[in-house]
Amino acid sequence: MGVGEVVLRVVDAKEKDYGSFKTRFDIDVMKKLGIGPGDIVEIVGRRRTVAIAWPSYPEDEGKGIVRLDSVVRENAGVEIGDKVVVRKASFSEAKTVVLTPLSEITVTETVVSYVKRRLIDVPLVSGDKIPVPFIDKQVFFKVEFTFPQGAVVITPNTEVLITRRFREAPLNFKLAVAKLLEEEGYRIIHVGKKESEIDIIAEKDGRKTFVKIVEEHFKSKEENLYITLGKLLIQMKNPKAEYMIVLTEEYENLTNKIPEYVKNKLNLKTLIIERKYTIKRKQ
Repeated sequence: MGVGEVVLRVVDAKEKDYGSFKTRFDIDVMKKLGIGPGDIVEIVGRRRTVAIAWPSYPEDEGKGIVRLDSVVRENAGVEIGDKVVVRKASFSEAKTVVLTPLSEITVTETVVSYVKRRLIDVPLVSGDKIPVPFIDKQVFFKVEFTFPQGAVVITPNTEVLITRRFREAPLNFKLAVAKLLEEEGYRIIHVGKKESEIDIIAEKDGRKTFVKIVEEHFKSKEENLYITLGKLLIQMKNPKAEYMIVLTEEYENLTNKIPEYVKNKLNLKTLIIERKYTIKRKQ
């Protein structure tokens, strides 16, 4: 266990705290972490998420537990009885947050405005699933992308975008792209989206290539392109690797809008293909 962090055992939140994004633990633990009620903490299980620190109930004091509701548990990748690392979070105010509904919903300006109001002051990271109550049901949204990257908090100044339920590239399309890469001399390591959001992992001349296929989140192709680039930037862990986006030919005229600093940071390559799965142009 590192300095400035504690390990606590997960128990279920009480009903009154469900949906509040609060995590309750001892006030003495808060003091040890240098935080107070209402501060943002990082919860680390099999994945990382964030929540709002809140004092434990009197009957929980001294038990070494942390109360998490089912939403925070899922976002942290843990179950009741597991242990998690809790530490003070480093976070930013969100400039942009992109959400995808996980059930059918008609997205209007009124809906977007309502969802944003419900999420003011909520902390989150990319990949989290967050619930928003509507009159007749509760709708979960997946956090597809945030700017800046890392832990963020939604504020009145945050731009919240809600995509339609996106059309992920089907497996046969990914396999076709992998076949094209093989013909170009790449060795295919993996095909099929992993939790990391990468569609294909390949290798050529000893250098790994991480491939992301542009998905249909929005009607605007420009927004779809920027969301894909943002996801690659989030996943960029190996500066020596190259990153590739795969676009169909209707995106071709947008490639000149990709900022140079993004191209350079990602060692970016673009692969433009026709719908019949033939390479039209590489960059």
